[in-house]
Amino acid sequence: MHLPTLLSLTIPLTSLTTARYLDTPQVYNAGFTTADTHPCTDVHIIAARGTVEEYPGRQHRVIRAICNGLPNHLSCDYEDIKTRATWHEWCAGIEEGIEYGKKRITEYVERCPNSAIVLTGFSVGTEIIGDILGGGGGRFFENPGKHGGLGGNCKRPYIAGLSPVGKPAENIVAALLWGDVRHTANQTYNIGSGSHLDGMWPRDPQNLADLNRFSDVLGSFCHVDDPWCASGLIPARHVDYLRVNSEEAAQLVREKLALKMPWKLQMVRGVANV
Repeated sequence: MHLPTLLSLTIPLTSLTTARYLDTPQVYNAGFTTADTHPCTDVHIIAARGTVEEYPGRQHRVIRAICNGLPNHLSCDYEDIKTRATWHEWCAGIEEGIEYGKKRITEYVERCPNSAIVLTGFSVGTEIIGDILGGGGGRFFENPGKHGGLGGNCKRPYIAGLSPVGKPAENIVAALLWGDVRHTANQTYNIGSGSHLDGMWPRDPQNLADLNRFSDVLGSFCHVDDPWCASGLIPARHVDYLRVNSEEAAQLVREKLALKMPWKLQMVRGVANV
């Protein structure tokens, strides 16, 4: 059972092949079935959608960019984290998404131990992905007037994140956060003009320390004008990321994949888990 390696040391990361995925890659768990009968892939993307989006929402752009950016011999697909994504069920949806996401990551790696996992989350999905890794909880939307009555002044209990040691964590090569509602200023993995700013609910010191155990795989995109990740004033900036930054994120994933799995840099041909 071997994961084909990404790149030869003599092949630059930008040396890519013609696009193979003209649309969103094959959905792994269409209908959210529990039977794992789909073949293991070299790269498996797990996505957490934004509020009121259809699956996978705007992230279809980055899913396609990641899969198209891989060498032809590497297989790639994705699955969605099943969760409610409505304003009035904010906390319940996040708790549901964290539980489902941790379960799916663990199950997939148990079945496909040599596959690389890429996580991606947009808007409320960032809280799901971030808390899967670093744990979290707290009170949200405490001021209904400020937030237009959204969120219902909800409170979430603390939920521990994945251990950074061993599986499945060692299979997670990248985790992308788009407009993170828990964005915390000046982290090494922050990307964009809002990197120096706190979001609506920045992580407390302990929660941030727990998340930062995964700093080597994280990439958090934030525009300075985004109301959610940077307390900005232009809502349109919150929904721009996947249109503007998907190719940049795909390049970041390729780099992190090569760094996280350096023993797989010798180019070979094959299938992920045979």
